Amino acid sequence: MKYTFNSKSIIIYSIAWSFNLLICNNSNAQTERHEVSIDSVIIKARSLLFSSPDEAFKMSVDAIELSIKQNNPLMLANSYRLQGSYYTDIKGDYDHAIKIYSKADSIYRKYDEKEYKEGVGAIFHCYGTIDQRQGKYFEAIQNYSKALNILDSLGNRTILPKTLNNISILYAFLKDYAKAEKYSRECIRICEENKDEYLESVCSVGLADALISQGKYDEAPKYLMKAREVATKRNDLYILELSYLNFGNYYYLYKQDYKQAIGDYLQALKYAESLGSEWEQIRVQTNLSEIYCLDNQFADAQRLAERALEPAKKMQLKDLEQRLIVILAKVHAYYRNYSKAYELLNLSSQLKDTVLNEGNQRHINYLE
Repeated sequence: MKYTFNSKSIIIYSIAWSFNLLICNNSNAQTERHEVSIDSVIIKARSLLFSSPDEAFKMSVDAIELSIKQNNPLMLANSYRLQGSYYTDIKGDYDHAIKIYSKADSIYRKYDEKEYKEGVGAIFHCYGTIDQRQGKYFEAIQNYSKALNILDSLGNRTILPKTLNNISILYAFLKDYAKAEKYSRECIRICEENKDEYLESVCSVGLADALISQGKYDEAPKYLMKAREVATKRNDLYILELSYLNFGNYYYLYKQDYKQAIGDYLQALKYAESLGSEWEQIRVQTNLSEIYCLDNQFADAQRLAERALEPAKKMQLKDLEQRLIVILAKVHAYYRNYSKAYELLNLSSQLKDTVLNEGNQRHINYLE
């Protein structure tokens, strides 16, 4: 597989995605009408996932029931995959998401048609998203690589940019921002060809993130404003949150304007809370607590870090857990609780070694 590409941070994330490929089987007119009906439910639910997630979930249940009633395996698998997205992106319940995805996967693998093979590739993408969220970077890149191989061999240009976007995010996690930029630009290029305004807005946030992290500040606001315009039009709480989150990074790192950065982070937190995603709330709280610490607002830094730490542990978000522990160590050092600060720094060091070690980096470079 070969691609041609055009071509510190306070936090580098973007959501990892698990989108459905919605293709109808035109075996006869009656079946086609049935499939379009289910397909329209899935499309509508997908569009509501980040604005009215509970409504999207109810629609996924309807789509599953309708697919079973009409004996439509492709739409049933796609409906399960949609529901898996809800548990991944909204609830952060990865164990349950994997169970739902496995139901879709078992259906996709029973058939040889292109649509089903593309579904298998999409499931690898979904598993990679969960691995990435949990700091299992080697496993994530393995799953993304499998997804890319399948999708590229089938000429799929719909799910492919989503996987490229997630690989970009993965390299941002690894602080390889040049590669993150490369994959983001390729993702945007394909989105422009596909006229996929929404996914282009997602990739624009990732590109802005990579640019800010490399000190290439001039282009970043343009991409963030573009993403915000699309998100406002769609009432997409997730992209609105990301735009404010990254503008906070911009004002912190480039302008060193802590007041403006804190304001943007607080706005991002409001959107994360409205979305109802615990994952999003944790990562925004982590950023906000870091900048409170930098701004010598140690009481607020401690309050937010402690609030985010337990759910980060519960969701096995080891990278965020490690950063939160560092913040708390700084807070304890400020209050001259040196023994506690030392204990926390030791724990942080152990977690950092677990999250990212040289072996994982070598494996990732090899797989690329």
